Amino acid sequence: VKLRHNFRFKLLWLRGLCAVVIAAAGYLAVYPLALLQCVLPSQLKGGWGADIGIQSAYAEMVSTIDEVIRQVFPKADSIESTVHRLDFKMLFSLQKESGIEVDPAFDSQYRFFTVAQNGQTLGYAAEHTVLGKWGPIHYLLSIKPDGTIADVSVLDYQERRGRPISKSRFTRQFIGKSIADPLKVQTDIKGVTGASISSKGITDGIRKTLHVFNALYTDR
Repeated sequence: VKLRHNFRFKLLWLRGLCAVVIAAAGYLAVYPLALLQCVLPSQLKGGWGADIGIQSAYAEMVSTIDEVIRQVFPKADSIESTVHRLDFKMLFSLQKESGIEVDPAFDSQYRFFTVAQNGQTLGYAAEHTVLGKWGPIHYLLSIKPDGTIADVSVLDYQERRGRPISKSRFTRQFIGKSIADPLKVQTDIKGVTGASISSKGITDGIRKTLHVFNALYTDR
């Protein structure tokens, strides 16, 4: 009887172990794919308007970078991109100036676009990714030469309940704001109901991006 009891106990233990292994394998198979789209260099994504290609079942592509830039700056005849990589010292400075904790996985690289017509700068755009409730949120921040926000466009995201973050009723709140504004949820930005984490994530991301822009471009 004792042997039979031990055998049943071991069998139950093995079944439980198998369940944990299967669940972990499923998690590890999906979660890194969500992270890859924000970690891979932009050059590997196939250009300005290319879809990232590695997305979860909840990912939704909204717009392409080229489409957004030409909508915001319709007179543009030149769009040049530059990738800026931030070292530890720059990340530390960014955190200090913005008052927001930086995440090296998302904040170590920013891709900026200089938009011009006949050699005259019309504005800029910055490609950035932040972490939302369900995964990365990939967005484009368009900036006027004076440093004020011209547009915020969510390019793709993996939100289940936070889809309104891509709608104009949320993104238009940022238009006209600059580094001088608080840019904080529940202060000058109204978050999306049921998506407070994603609302804060993209708001903090925009604030950090403006500080990066200010450091790199305002003295030009």
